[in-house]
Amino acid sequence: SRNRGLKLAKGDYIVFADADDYLPDKEIFCKYINLAEQTDADIVVSNYARLWKDKILPATKHQSFALCSPSSEEFRFQGFFSVGTLSYVWGKLYRKQFLEKNEAVFENLPYAEDKLFNIQCYLCNPKYAFIQEIGYIYRKNDDSISFTYRPNSLECWMAIAYRLQK
Repeated sequence: SRNRGLKLAKGDYIVFADADDYLPDKEIFCKYINLAEQTDADIVVSNYARLWKDKILPATKHQSFALCSPSSEEFRFQGFFSVGTLSYVWGKLYRKQFLEKNEAVFENLPYAEDKLFNIQCYLCNPKYAFIQEIGYIYRKNDDSISFTYRPNSLECWMAIAYRLQK
């Protein structure tokens, strides 16, 4: 469905949102677009919060790596693994032209396809910009695929590694 959305999208920017999550307010679109236009960024990343049992809980903020050079180990480790903000497609605005130019698409994987997508985007040397505000509310769902045991996890992560190696 994400690939279909990418093909059918008419605007200059792409934002992904999962069905059980939400944006904190409609003004976040203006903040994303304004920053993208001011900085000529390909990917604008916001902070996010978790909604769990009717409580909004702040997540670790991206400021720990946002000021680092994108080519640095610190940026990659913090962004994709430790803090993890760069791993998810939600909480971001993507310049459609960047995605099209680099032929960015989602692979058919049982899960973690957003991580592969974002690492592939990173390998295309995008210009990042960061919004300090919370731009996305992630609803923690204990029954979702993110929080359930997956017996095929090794195969999935190995498939991601092989695709990145190519």
